[in-house]
Order: sequence, then structure tokens, then C-alpha cells
Amino acid sequence: MASKKFIVGVASAVVMFASGAQAADMPPRFELPTPPPIYRAPTITDDSSGWYLRGDIGYRLNMMDRAAAPAGFTDPSSNSIGNGMTYGGGAGFKAGWIRADLTVDYAPTVNYSGTVFTANDINAQISSITGLFNLYFDLGTWYGITPYVGGGLGTSYLSTSNYASLVVPPLGVVASNSRWNLAWAATAGASYSFTRNLLLDAGYRYLSLGYGVTASDAIGRSTTFRGLAAHEFRVGIRWMFNDPYPVQ
Repeated sequence: MASKKFIVGVASAVVMFASGAQAADMPPRFELPTPPPIYRAPTITDDSSGWYLRGDIGYRLNMMDRAAAPAGFTDPSSNSIGNGMTYGGGAGFKAGWIRADLTVDYAPTVNYSGTVFTANDINAQISSITGLFNLYFDLGTWYGITPYVGGGLGTSYLSTSNYASLVVPPLGVVASNSRWNLAWAATAGASYSFTRNLLLDAGYRYLSLGYGVTASDAIGRSTTFRGLAAHEFRVGIRWMFNDPYPVQ
């Protein structure tokens, strides 16, 4: 009986040893390499919407086609009109990629001078108030920056004052004069989101203002300033009343 138990024990030891050796000889487990991280492109979606207020300030490079003297008089040449600041504000609504707003801008008086016989023998001052309905298309948002293009249509109120000339009517002292014109604008720029509601806006605008006319003298003569327009470089802020990026 003892010899039988001995044989069984030896056999068990041999089996355990063989199993351990086989396990030791197994090759290591194959593992797939870790895939590289995926870097997503910056978001270009914008579902923001809501009402907003805006305020703008800019520098205006004024232009004029020509000055037209009354019949029988020589048109001034070497026409020059000064540059100046412009200030504005408005309110609008944004729905996704489309914005629309109403704006009013004021440009203080700038000096005009022209020449007929001697240098700068015609002088005047011109100011403007402009009201526009504007439509913009936002072109996507990258890291908080949203470029846009747009245009506006409305009216301008041009005022001519302090006209002085001894060679082109109106002669003598005349009052200031104002008139309404059709105005339009083309604009491009970009906005940047400082916070969820506050945006910085910077852009360029071409603004067509129409023409201004001096007051008439005692016999009804006046001078016209035609083709008034401006290149404007503007910066401003927009305040969104609603949260432009609501939590879903």
C-alpha cells in the first residue's frame, strides 16, 4: 500500500512540474498598440441667436467727385475734403449665421476747400448723419473669431455750413443748408468673443452719402458737392442680451 501511495505522489509531482514548464515556455500575450490621439478641427458651427446692442467709433477718409458751380460760373478744381471721426450705435438681431441691425452714425464737420482763381478761394464745412438697415453674413467661428461680410441701405442727412467764396455763388453770407439723400454701404470685418455676451467688432465700410448743397443766395444761386463718400475703419462692441451659447 505504501509503495502505491508513493507512486501516485511521484506521478502527481511530475504532472505539476510539466504543467509549470509548459506555462513558462508560452510566448508573451500580443497586445495591439495604443492608437494616436485624435485632434479635432476647431469648431465652425454657430447656432447663437438673440437681440443685441452695438456701439462703434471709427476714422473716416472722405471723398468727393467734384463741386458744381451755378450756371455761368467755373466749377472749382483741386477740391479737397478733410478726414475725421465717426460715431454710431444701433440695435439688431442675430439668428445663426445671419444678422440684421439698424444703425445711426454721426460724422462731425470737416473742411472743404476748392480753387477757381487762387488757391482755396472756396471754403465750406460738411457734416453728416446716416441711418442704415444692415444685413450681415457671418462666415464661421474659429477660436472665438467670426469674419463677416454685409451691406446696408438707408439715408444720409448732409449739412453744409460756413460757405465762403468771392468767386463762386452763393456770394455773401448764407445760412447753413441740409438735405436728405439715399445712402448705401458695403462692409467686411470680424468679431471676437470676449465673454459669452460681449463681442469686439472691427471692420471696414465703404459708405456712399449722396451730395450736399449750399444755401442759396439772394437770387437763388447755390453750389453742389457731388459724390460724397467715405472709406471707414471702425471698431466697436456688441452686447448680446440672450446667452449666445446656451447649454444644451
